[in-house]
Amino acid sequence: MGCGALLRGNYLLLVPALAAVVAWEWRGGGARRAVGGAALFVASALIPIAPFTIHNYRASGDFILTTAQAGTAFYLGNNPENVSGGIHNVSFNRQIPEYEADDWKREAERRVGHALTRKEVSSFWFAAAWNHIARDPGLGWWLGLVAKKAELVVNRYEIPDNTTIEYVARVSPLVRWSPARFATVAPLGLVGLAILLGGWRRRLPLLLACAVYAGTLLLFPYPTASARRSRRS
Repeated sequence: MGCGALLRGNYLLLVPALAAVVAWEWRGGGARRAVGGAALFVASALIPIAPFTIHNYRASGDFILTTAQAGTAFYLGNNPENVSGGIHNVSFNRQIPEYEADDWKREAERRVGHALTRKEVSSFWFAAAWNHIARDPGLGWWLGLVAKKAELVVNRYEIPDNTTIEYVARVSPLVRWSPARFATVAPLGLVGLAILLGGWRRRLPLLLACAVYAGTLLLFPYPTASARRSRRS
């Protein structure tokens, strides 16, 4: 789980969810054993992350677990300029890795009128997104945006990021000839989960992980712009 969080930051939200499962499973041994098991799970997940957190502190002086981009990603997925549910160009940011982090920082500092650390920049954009949501009458705009993201979660098309199955299939006969695709892997996985694991208690951790991960996908933007570029090419 810790290694996964270094690749996908939303895995961090799975850690407390699964720690709660551990506490529930171990509750028969008393509160101390349940809390101890949950704490052990969290500590184990943090071990692979710790070297990066230490590096971040030495480099910036801020306590940052992995990266300081959660706030900007959350804002991208929850602001009035987003009409598709996917990644989009906000008016003040260039979506070029060389510039985008500084563009976010520069705009946040312009709005508050003073310099900010990277951690403060992330917190600023988290707050800005929540302000947009709070000012939405009846949450109609925001719930519509969440619905579009939910549609993307169950879409049969695999929206590419850095790579895609179709691209890998060009160079890998194994992938090219395989029937496994985005639309088939998840249903088959759920069937396997139902058949191979006995009893709902044994299924609970995986089911909870799937539910929490899907929930995180509704909070952040999908890379639909990348998907459009892939289709054109």
